[in-house]
Amino acid sequence: MSFLHRARRGTALTRSRHPYALNTLAGYETTLRLHVLPWPEPRSGLGLGSLPSDAIDTRTIQNMVDALSVDRSNETARVAYAALAAVLRDLYSRGLIESLPPRVLLPPPGRPRERALTIDEADRLLAAAEADDSRTGRSLMAPVVALLIATGARITEILRLVWGPAGLDLDSQPPRVAIARATTKSEAGARVIPIEDAYADVLRGHRDRCAPAAEDALVFAREDGRPLDRGGRVRSGLDRVVKHADLEGVSPHVLRHSQGTWLASAGVQGPALAARLGHADAAFTIRRYVKPTDADLAKAPDALQRLRQQHRST
Repeated sequence: MSFLHRARRGTALTRSRHPYALNTLAGYETTLRLHVLPWPEPRSGLGLGSLPSDAIDTRTIQNMVDALSVDRSNETARVAYAALAAVLRDLYSRGLIESLPPRVLLPPPGRPRERALTIDEADRLLAAAEADDSRTGRSLMAPVVALLIATGARITEILRLVWGPAGLDLDSQPPRVAIARATTKSEAGARVIPIEDAYADVLRGHRDRCAPAAEDALVFAREDGRPLDRGGRVRSGLDRVVKHADLEGVSPHVLRHSQGTWLASAGVQGPALAARLGHADAAFTIRRYVKPTDADLAKAPDALQRLRQQHRST
């Protein structure tokens, strides 16, 4: 598709006039091919991809969104609209249609994920991942899980990492992960995340087994050198590891929420916490990513007692 080629070259831009992140384009491409272009427009019976661009009006887009919301999910419908709107904006900027994509009524976003692992549960998950790699005879799930636990990064960011200072740098002190702008969702997503030595040791074992031929080689790659995606062996492997760890409902995003909760419990303040997770808005990070633990709630009476004692002594 012309839009995807232009976006990858940086000539088709987002609404804020920035280049698209590669993981955003990958999601758009999948959604366009599977859900948007084949969707049958009711009046003509043609797939949306067969209609002239100027025939894709507000009613057509609204019908598509409503149908996908019912037949697939609210999230699929929302991403489908975003992908189609990006294509139409590009056509408008090139003078191929006369108006910008219309606003339509979107289904509500999914409920925020409430799950966060305890430290013990995270340890069990990593142990299960190491056992899984031992059974399969490859190095994949242990380093993936170690990075998710240690950084709170998005799975798409982790799967685009390269070896060396531009990505996973295990020789720096402390070891660190650099998330490149091209692999993340926003300007704030480009960041450097120091990681703990225990997790760096797991990743050094992965490096020793993979023996990367050159700096800037992918940390996780297919046999043909292309990057792994979040489905396939990564998704099935994580499902398997979660089951063996005797856990439920654990996804890469749950580990991202867990990182926010652990950092807050350790006393990391809002701005630093947001920067580590790649958010521009610290209030959003605290609202969506920090879950009060039982231990945090148990501290409240002592904290209130100290406050009252200080007040009464003045």
